[in-house]
Amino acid sequence: MRKVGRKIKICKTCKELKDYNMFYSQTKKSKKRGKYIYYYPECKECSIRRSLKWQSDNHEYYLQQKHIYNTNQTKVSESWRKREREHSKEQRINGYQSEWRKVNPEKLKEYNRQRYSNKKHEITFSEWDSCKKYFNYMCAYCGITEEEHRLTLNQQLHREHVDCNGSNDLSNCVPACQSCNSSKHKFELIEWYDEDNTNFREDRLLKLIKWVTEDYKNFLEKANQI
Repeated sequence: MRKVGRKIKICKTCKELKDYNMFYSQTKKSKKRGKYIYYYPECKECSIRRSLKWQSDNHEYYLQQKHIYNTNQTKVSESWRKREREHSKEQRINGYQSEWRKVNPEKLKEYNRQRYSNKKHEITFSEWDSCKKYFNYMCAYCGITEEEHRLTLNQQLHREHVDCNGSNDLSNCVPACQSCNSSKHKFELIEWYDEDNTNFREDRLLKLIKWVTEDYKNFLEKANQI
């Protein structure tokens, strides 16, 4: 079942018809189809609920596996960062980076455009204020208030992309403190959020999911009626 201009599918768990952007996806490749995007049969919200339930039912095993994963990731990350720093330093010393910039000005311009295009939300002041109001003017992840954030860092809460590869509109925007915004970076929401057991709260997570999948639409509908 499809509507013109929309890509929709039915979640196998809740049986609701939803937009494709409400499903996790990954790029795959096959001999017959070539490169294509595979969408998981279960919507993000149902997947999150199932993941949380499994973690609760298998808490000891989950903590054990997470410790092993974090240990391995730390070793890989440190090794990778060291190689990258050494490689970058070597290129600077040999003048490769400066030479490449001079020879490829258009590629550099396009690289910078793509690099920064996903960092800025294209939302109005009214939309941003409604987003913060929805989360009680707190970081959607850890709960620090905007007032506390100003006193500590002299900054307002940041406009955070829940999906780092997602859109720059209200459907992908939540308020976040500098710490959460920086540490999440390009991680998937579930992959990152429950790493910090001190700040993790299921009610915050479900509220965040509800905002990006449903409740942001209520504001847009009201704005269009004015």
